[in-house]
Amino acid sequence: MPKIKRKYYRRAQEITNSVINSVQYIDNASLLKNNPPLISNNNLENNNQLSYEDSDNSQYNNYSESEGFNNYNSDSDPDNCTEHTNFINNFEPVIADDFPNSIIPSLQRWTIKNNITHVALNELISLIQCKYPELPKDARTLLGTPRMVNTNVVSPGYYYHFGLSNCIETLLSRCSFQNLHCIEVNINIDGLPLCKSSSSQVYPILCNLVENYNEVDVVGIYHGYEKPADANVFLQPFTEEAKNLTLHGIKIKDHIYSFKIRSFICDVPAKTFITYTKGHSGVIYPYLNNCNLRTDNDFRLKLQEDHHTGTSILESIPNINMVNDFPSDPMHLIFLGIVKKIVVSLWCYGKPKTKLSFRQMSEISKLLINQRENISSEFNRKSRSLFESKRWKATEFRTFLLYTGPVVLKSIINYDQYLNFLTLHVAITILSNSKHIKQHLDYSKSLLQYFVETFIILYGKENASHNLHHLLHICDDVEKFGTLQEFSAFPFENYLQYILKMIRKNNKELEQIVSRITERNYCVNHNLKIRNNEPEFSNPHFNGPLINSHNCNQFSKVLFKQFILKQCKPDNCCSLKDGSIIVIKNFIVNEDGPVVIGNKYKTVTDFYTVPCKSSKLDIYLVSDVGNLESWDLEQIANKCIKLKFENKYVVFPLLHSE
Repeated sequence: MPKIKRKYYRRAQEITNSVINSVQYIDNASLLKNNPPLISNNNLENNNQLSYEDSDNSQYNNYSESEGFNNYNSDSDPDNCTEHTNFINNFEPVIADDFPNSIIPSLQRWTIKNNITHVALNELISLIQCKYPELPKDARTLLGTPRMVNTNVVSPGYYYHFGLSNCIETLLSRCSFQNLHCIEVNINIDGLPLCKSSSSQVYPILCNLVENYNEVDVVGIYHGYEKPADANVFLQPFTEEAKNLTLHGIKIKDHIYSFKIRSFICDVPAKTFITYTKGHSGVIYPYLNNCNLRTDNDFRLKLQEDHHTGTSILESIPNINMVNDFPSDPMHLIFLGIVKKIVVSLWCYGKPKTKLSFRQMSEISKLLINQRENISSEFNRKSRSLFESKRWKATEFRTFLLYTGPVVLKSIINYDQYLNFLTLHVAITILSNSKHIKQHLDYSKSLLQYFVETFIILYGKENASHNLHHLLHICDDVEKFGTLQEFSAFPFENYLQYILKMIRKNNKELEQIVSRITERNYCVNHNLKIRNNEPEFSNPHFNGPLINSHNCNQFSKVLFKQFILKQCKPDNCCSLKDGSIIVIKNFIVNEDGPVVIGNKYKTVTDFYTVPCKSSKLDIYLVSDVGNLESWDLEQIANKCIKLKFENKYVVFPLLHSE
């Protein structure tokens, strides 16, 4: 064995122990005896599947950047290939299924999850190969790394096409669907700068399934130091494949499914780029009511010549409506557009007429920071001060509009401003919940119209932007596509951050990205365990509380399909199917099945009554908990966010848990 420096040896030994421990599962048979099949050991939960979070909590946040850029050995890096040749893989990949009891599947998952470099993995393999002789000698063989990557010239950069059908197969392998006849997808195209010191950038074409919109994969990706000179050349491989799939369907495991692109989810600059239309700053028009809406036929005939800059190749895809199938993205339109404008441009850094006082900003900031402990694990970011609002991310603006804002702003800002903000809050809450959409969609349209009119009165016509105009049309998109989450760019933006973490050095960026994606798809698709819809119990304990002590298994955590509930705050509040709000104290499984134990709030009232009663949106002001009770686990309807307000709590339903 070659000599290794002491510090590197210690680092490798730590990694070795981590991997070995990951496959030495603790035997809790005595602890979990007589449990139903839905119960899973916590170690299995952590090691037998990749844990993906909600759209707010990117499913790719577990990837670590700790390896850095400087320790990568370019001599052994397959991304250093200087030729653009046919895709060749000279390394025979290791199939994990050939070694069912081996360390190989765990090692592959661990490498992908933690973004381990080939150099570090080779070092680890050399240390543990004597104990695990089935391990290959090289990381590239273990991960199925491509030897060379074939890229095509798309001026002024290069493009790699993974394939739309390959992308769909990958997405289908990560979930299970029943009675699926037509495969519908959403497409996203956006630019991503790779670093601040140069103009290096990528333009990926991303895809997700309508039935499972939080999972994203890549169709193709462009890299250059400018955006593609011609969008039609950039989109040609995708368009040709999309046309073929639309006309002939897609074959998955000897079954042919019909195929449809449901929507293109893009921000305004990307949308104008791929549709060859004028940008949002290209035309100035008066604010008019009752204008005729643009149609697909009008668009194709170019009846408004000034609106077009050319003809898009996307028009050749069958069944694509060039107007209605390009919805306004809620993330950019509402949260990074309107809410950011109100909070940052008007309240925090606006003109004296609209700006909040230093005292108001300080009070609101203090309340926001105090709410941090009440923000549940589904949220990637905790509340920050208004003084940092320029650096807030889209998820923070969404949290402020839907949850924390109505609580921390009450009685601090001007009532007219608060009512205007609350009107937007109610309208967007309705559009984020399928049940409310069925009952209150027309009411939401009226609220948005009222919001726009009062916004202009409060803040002036000079602040009536492109986003404000498009807000009036968002209800039409909801009517066609469903809740705001279902056609939002949040999952795609999360994936862009995952792409950033694939870059390990500032050279051959496209080849690096292709190699990392190929490795992930190879390893994850062979090893990923598809979760069923049954709740999974974990973290067994013996601490109670119990009602009528009897033989049972106790757990502190339950993983549902869309959210996590625990026996401790801030993840211990939920609503029941009868409308009750409870605080969870324990989960048990006995001979009658799974049970939740907790306290029900006795006093439940409306938090606000204007523009409507908050109870219509399942938002309540609660206090006074009752005695300990128990309910069947299946009675849980939704997780709730519980925010402190004076000496009581305001309870909001978790909107993205549907």
